[in-house]
Amino acid sequence: MKNKTHSKASTTKRRDPPAKRGRPRKEVAPELPTYDSMKACAAATGIPLETLKLAKRKGCEGFRSTRVSLGPVLRWIFSQGDESDINWSAELNKYKAQREEIRLAQDRAEVIPRSDVVEGVGAAMGELFGSLDRVLLSELPPVLKGLSEKAIRAKCENHIERLKEKLRHAFAKIGS
Repeated sequence: MKNKTHSKASTTKRRDPPAKRGRPRKEVAPELPTYDSMKACAAATGIPLETLKLAKRKGCEGFRSTRVSLGPVLRWIFSQGDESDINWSAELNKYKAQREEIRLAQDRAEVIPRSDVVEGVGAAMGELFGSLDRVLLSELPPVLKGLSEKAIRAKCENHIERLKEKLRHAFAKIGS
Protein backbone atom coordinates (compact mmCIF):
# COMPACT_ATOMS: atom_id res chain seq x y z
CA MET A 1 0.00 0.00 0.00
CA LYS A 2 1.26 3.32 -0.86
CA ASN A 3 1.49 5.84 1.79
CA LYS A 4 0.28 9.12 0.54
CA THR A 5 1.33 12.12 2.41
CA HIS A 6 -0.32 15.32 1.68
CA SER A 7 0.66 18.56 3.10
CA LYS A 8 -1.97 20.40 4.98
CA ALA A 9 -1.56 23.43 2.74
CA SER A 10 -2.52 21.54 -0.33
CA THR A 11 -5.69 20.09 1.12
CA THR A 12 -7.07 23.24 2.72
CA LYS A 13 -9.62 24.97 0.59
CA ARG A 14 -10.11 28.64 0.60
CA ARG A 15 -13.53 29.58 1.68
CA ASP A 16 -15.35 32.49 0.23
CA PRO A 17 -17.35 34.58 2.65
CA PRO A 18 -20.76 33.07 3.20
CA ALA A 19 -23.45 34.18 0.79
CA LYS A 20 -25.94 36.62 2.20
CA ARG A 21 -29.11 34.93 3.09
CA GLY A 22 -32.60 36.29 3.46
CA ARG A 23 -34.13 39.42 2.15
CA PRO A 24 -31.75 42.01 0.74
CA ARG A 25 -31.49 45.07 2.96
CA LYS A 26 -32.44 48.48 1.72
CA GLU A 27 -29.61 50.91 1.57
CA VAL A 28 -30.69 53.67 3.91
CA ALA A 29 -29.72 57.12 2.77
CA PRO A 30 -28.49 59.44 5.45
CA GLU A 31 -31.30 61.62 6.76
CA LEU A 32 -31.37 65.11 5.34
CA PRO A 33 -31.30 68.01 7.77
CA THR A 34 -34.20 69.95 9.20
CA TYR A 35 -33.87 73.73 9.38
CA ASP A 36 -35.42 76.10 11.90
CA SER A 37 -36.77 78.49 9.25
CA MET A 38 -37.24 78.92 5.53
CA LYS A 39 -34.54 81.62 5.52
CA ALA A 40 -32.07 79.24 7.16
CA CYS A 41 -32.94 76.52 4.64
CA ALA A 42 -32.55 78.92 1.72
CA ALA A 43 -29.20 80.15 3.03
CA ALA A 44 -27.82 76.65 3.61
CA THR A 45 -29.11 74.96 0.45
CA GLY A 46 -29.39 77.71 -2.15
CA ILE A 47 -33.06 76.93 -2.75
CA PRO A 48 -34.73 80.28 -3.48
CA LEU A 49 -36.91 81.54 -0.63
CA GLU A 50 -39.79 82.06 -3.07
CA THR A 51 -39.60 78.38 -4.07
CA LEU A 52 -39.84 77.35 -0.41
CA LYS A 53 -42.81 79.68 0.14
CA LEU A 54 -44.54 78.27 -2.93
CA ALA A 55 -43.96 74.71 -1.72
CA LYS A 56 -45.48 75.55 1.66
CA ARG A 57 -48.49 77.24 0.02
CA LYS A 58 -49.03 74.24 -2.26
CA GLY A 59 -49.13 71.84 0.70
CA CYS A 60 -45.66 70.30 0.74
CA GLU A 61 -45.34 68.04 3.78
CA GLY A 62 -41.83 69.26 4.62
CA PHE A 63 -43.08 72.19 6.69
CA ARG A 64 -44.01 71.94 10.36
CA SER A 65 -44.65 75.31 11.97
CA THR A 66 -41.51 77.24 11.08
CA ARG A 67 -39.28 74.18 10.62
CA VAL A 68 -38.30 72.88 7.19
CA SER A 69 -37.45 69.20 6.57
CA LEU A 70 -35.23 69.15 3.51
CA GLY A 71 -36.05 65.59 2.36
CA PRO A 72 -39.80 66.09 1.77
CA VAL A 73 -39.17 69.56 0.33
CA LEU A 74 -36.71 68.20 -2.25
CA ARG A 75 -39.09 65.38 -3.17
CA TRP A 76 -41.88 67.94 -3.64
CA ILE A 77 -39.69 70.27 -5.74
CA PHE A 78 -38.57 67.47 -8.05
CA SER A 79 -42.09 66.07 -8.36
CA GLN A 80 -43.28 69.37 -9.82
CA GLY A 81 -42.89 69.03 -13.55
CA ASP A 82 -44.25 72.39 -14.61
CA GLU A 83 -40.88 74.19 -14.55
CA SER A 84 -38.61 71.36 -15.55
CA ASP A 85 -38.72 72.25 -19.21
CA ILE A 86 -37.78 75.91 -18.74
CA ASN A 87 -34.54 76.90 -20.38
CA TRP A 88 -33.24 79.31 -17.75
CA SER A 89 -30.42 80.53 -19.91
CA ALA A 90 -32.87 81.54 -22.64
CA GLU A 91 -35.11 83.19 -20.03
CA LEU A 92 -32.19 85.20 -18.70
CA ASN A 93 -31.23 86.29 -22.21
CA LYS A 94 -34.84 87.34 -22.88
CA TYR A 95 -34.94 89.53 -19.76
CA LYS A 96 -31.53 91.01 -20.56
CA ALA A 97 -32.81 91.96 -24.01
CA GLN A 98 -35.92 93.55 -22.50
CA ARG A 99 -33.74 95.52 -20.09
CA GLU A 100 -31.64 96.76 -22.99
CA GLU A 101 -34.81 97.85 -24.83
CA ILE A 102 -35.76 99.94 -21.80
CA ARG A 103 -32.30 101.52 -21.68
CA LEU A 104 -32.46 102.28 -25.40
CA ALA A 105 -35.88 103.91 -24.98
CA GLN A 106 -34.45 106.02 -22.13
CA ASP A 107 -31.47 107.02 -24.26
CA ARG A 108 -33.83 108.09 -27.05
CA ALA A 109 -35.88 110.06 -24.47
CA GLU A 110 -38.96 107.99 -25.32
CA VAL A 111 -39.52 107.13 -21.66
CA ILE A 112 -38.64 108.81 -18.39
CA PRO A 113 -37.94 107.32 -14.99
CA ARG A 114 -40.95 106.82 -12.78
CA SER A 115 -39.37 108.83 -9.96
CA ASP A 116 -39.17 111.89 -12.26
CA VAL A 117 -42.85 111.53 -13.13
CA VAL A 118 -43.87 111.15 -9.49
CA GLU A 119 -41.81 114.18 -8.51
CA GLY A 120 -43.13 116.28 -11.41
CA VAL A 121 -46.77 115.39 -10.86
CA GLY A 122 -46.38 116.10 -7.15
CA ALA A 123 -44.93 119.54 -7.93
CA ALA A 124 -47.74 120.27 -10.41
CA MET A 125 -50.39 119.21 -7.90
CA GLY A 126 -48.77 121.42 -5.26
CA GLU A 127 -48.86 124.33 -7.70
CA LEU A 128 -52.50 123.63 -8.55
CA PHE A 129 -53.75 123.33 -4.98
CA GLY A 130 -51.68 126.29 -3.78
CA SER A 131 -52.97 128.47 -6.58
CA LEU A 132 -56.57 127.43 -6.02
CA ASP A 133 -56.35 128.26 -2.33
CA ARG A 134 -54.61 131.57 -2.94
CA VAL A 135 -56.87 132.74 -5.76
CA LEU A 136 -60.24 131.47 -4.57
CA LEU A 137 -59.81 132.21 -0.88
CA SER A 138 -57.60 135.32 -0.83
CA GLU A 139 -57.38 137.19 -4.14
CA LEU A 140 -60.77 136.88 -5.81
CA PRO A 141 -63.30 137.53 -3.04
CA PRO A 142 -62.38 141.20 -2.50
CA VAL A 143 -61.96 141.79 -6.26
CA LEU A 144 -65.32 140.21 -7.13
CA LYS A 145 -67.32 142.01 -4.47
CA GLY A 146 -69.97 144.15 -6.11
CA LEU A 147 -69.21 143.11 -9.71
CA SER A 148 -71.81 141.90 -12.19
CA GLU A 149 -71.98 138.25 -13.20
CA LYS A 150 -70.34 139.07 -16.52
CA ALA A 151 -67.41 140.82 -14.84
CA ILE A 152 -67.04 137.96 -12.30
CA ARG A 153 -66.90 135.47 -15.16
CA ALA A 154 -64.23 137.50 -16.99
CA LYS A 155 -62.06 137.71 -13.85
CA CYS A 156 -62.44 133.94 -13.20
CA GLU A 157 -61.53 133.10 -16.80
CA ASN A 158 -58.44 135.29 -16.49
CA HIS A 159 -57.30 133.49 -13.31
CA ILE A 160 -58.09 130.06 -14.80
CA GLU A 161 -55.93 130.81 -17.86
CA ARG A 162 -53.03 131.90 -15.64
CA LEU A 163 -53.40 128.70 -13.59
CA LYS A 164 -53.46 126.55 -16.76
CA GLU A 165 -50.25 128.22 -17.94
CA LYS A 166 -48.54 127.49 -14.62
CA LEU A 167 -49.62 123.84 -14.85
CA ARG A 168 -48.41 123.52 -18.45
CA HIS A 169 -45.04 124.86 -17.35
CA ALA A 170 -44.90 122.46 -14.36
CA PHE A 171 -45.79 119.43 -16.54
CA ALA A 172 -43.30 120.46 -19.22
CA LYS A 173 -40.53 120.24 -16.61
CA ILE A 174 -41.23 116.52 -16.11
CA GLY A 175 -38.59 114.49 -17.89
CA SER A 176 -36.64 117.42 -19.25
